[in-house]
Amino acid sequence: MTQVELAKRLGIKRQYLCRILNGDRSGKKYLSDIRKILEIHE
Repeated sequence: MTQVELAKRLGIKRQYLCRILNGDRSGKKYLSDIRKILEIHE
C-alpha cells in the first residue's frame, strides 16, 4: 500500500501522513486506524 492510498483511507492528506511517519506529528488520533489498515497487531 502506498502512502497516498493509506492517507486516502485515513481521510487525511499524504503530507500529514508523512509528518506522522517521520515523527513530526504524534498521529495519536490515527494510530489505531493505521494499525487496523496495515494489519499490525500490538
